Amino acid sequence: MVKIMRKIILIIFIVSFFGCNEDTIVQSSIDYSEVQFDLQGGFENQSISIIIDTSRHFHALLSELVPLAGAQASFTVLLERESHELIVHGMSLSSIYETSIDTCKFEIADAKRYYVGLSKHKDSIRVIVQDSSFSYF
Repeated sequence: MVKIMRKIILIIFIVSFFGCNEDTIVQSSIDYSEVQFDLQGGFENQSISIIIDTSRHFHALLSELVPLAGAQASFTVLLERESHELIVHGMSLSSIYETSIDTCKFEIADAKRYYVGLSKHKDSIRVIVQDSSFSYF
């Protein structure tokens, strides 16, 4: 039993003395912000996909019913504090020929939390990025 304890102490000493130094410690310098996306209107009766920097983060079939208050749909992701490309792909549920792809760039700066509002008006997507939540009545 004493030999086992000596080996354990020796292993702990070796690992703590030789195993960790400043060169082996990896620190992440990437800062992230929590970003909430709200689909605010105009997406009724559509299949919607939201792609951010080549990764699909959201997909839903949105009904023609519109909520009395609040967003039609929302989701939250962690994004690096830098410029991002947003792609909104929509397809009508009533006709496969009615499809749209809209792209834009947006910037995530130093705030810990951002809110992105997406709304569709005719043939374009309106994007609002702010650091305070949206007010819905």
